[in-house]
Amino acid sequence: MKKNIIKLLSLFVLIGFSSCQDDDNDYPTAEAKPVVSLSQASYTGAEGQPVTITLNLDKAINKPIDLKLELVDDSKFDDLTFTGAALLDISTGWGDLPAYSVVIPANTSTYSFTTTLIDDEVYSPNKVYTFKLSTAGNLNGTFASGSEVFFDVTFSNTVSDVLNLTFAWDQTFDFGGETYTLCDLAYDVDVVVLDENFADMDITDAQTGDCPEHLSMSLADYPDGTYYLAGYLYDNAGIAGVGIPEFDIPMTISYQRGGSQGLSTEGSFSADFLESESPNDEFILVAIVIIENGVFTIQNADEVTIAQGRQANLKKALKTFKSKRAATKKVNFLKK
Repeated sequence: MKKNIIKLLSLFVLIGFSSCQDDDNDYPTAEAKPVVSLSQASYTGAEGQPVTITLNLDKAINKPIDLKLELVDDSKFDDLTFTGAALLDISTGWGDLPAYSVVIPANTSTYSFTTTLIDDEVYSPNKVYTFKLSTAGNLNGTFASGSEVFFDVTFSNTVSDVLNLTFAWDQTFDFGGETYTLCDLAYDVDVVVLDENFADMDITDAQTGDCPEHLSMSLADYPDGTYYLAGYLYDNAGIAGVGIPEFDIPMTISYQRGGSQGLSTEGSFSADFLESESPNDEFILVAIVIIENGVFTIQNADEVTIAQGRQANLKKALKTFKSKRAATKKVNFLKK
């Protein structure tokens, strides 16, 4: 009898020991959780270019790990985009929003996501964003420093390689009791691009019949040098010689280089241009663009010495220029 009791007690001990082992396997202690760390504490990048954030685990587990990504201080997510991270909504119950969810997949020991600052093409000094990553959701991971970790991303300004120019000349006038605008009448002014030797570069971007005309000058297409922009009247829409009082038609040249500190997105200047009775074969220098080592310099033809000093040469060159263009579709207006 006593031996049977001893056997039963031994059996209960073994069952209890086995049960404790099962509990340990099913519910690991906090120390057994994977420790997540950042590859670095600060990152740098440029507007419009993704910055990669890499997370490392000291070991992989067969479960995903939920992390919450937030911005610190007064920074906002408005100008940032992400890959590998999803915007959270209130249904998640993960606390304060806005925030993003970063989920490290199961059975992996490294995971990366990216953040990109939208290139707004407006000059701005370096922007620094401070992020906080914290444990959330399933709480399957931790950080060496506790439940959260911080890191910085610094974005530098991006300057476009393209200078955009707009040539506007629209003007209103009255005739027969009605008011008209040049653009409504298909009045056509074009702009040619000449190199530093006053040779036509055969760039027709600003010779389209649009009102206004546009020209994009890319560093990839325009080597360092000086470029003369000359406007001319292609079609006067029949307003010359019909008794309309003569009026001035100034041209406004607007310029923009995305991200440039020196060339404002609102920059423009006016140049004396045509009169309503001007002949079709009159070429007028309206702007000069100098490119040197990736820097664009715009000069007004009425104020810059180099343009004024070469004005006579330009007119002489344009006479030769007309004859070279005689075989083009614009031959009629080039003839006096």
